[in-house]
Amino acid sequence: MMWAWQLYLGAAAFALVPVVNALTTHAHLGNTLRNVDWVLAGFDLSMIAFGAMLALGRKCCQICSPARLTARGDCDGHRAGSAWRHRLSARAKRRARRW
Repeated sequence: MMWAWQLYLGAAAFALVPVVNALTTHAHLGNTLRNVDWVLAGFDLSMIAFGAMLALGRKCCQICSPARLTARGDCDGHRAGSAWRHRLSARAKRRARRW
């Protein structure tokens, strides 16, 4: 599950870009929106959006993690790949009959 923490780390890094910009330059998000400088404002807003998407991706991946799957393949009421598992078991049965 180390990749899941990497999503959180990436989310924090992207979300902190506008904060670092505000601390180090005069062209922070507040000034760029006030001065209608859409290039710099769009970049800062994009970084915030990418950070939010990575955090949301981590939260969605947490819903059906392997630790939460039961023996039947349920994950909070979702059937995780049941049709695929059924097809595989049917193939295995056909192969076993041939031998």
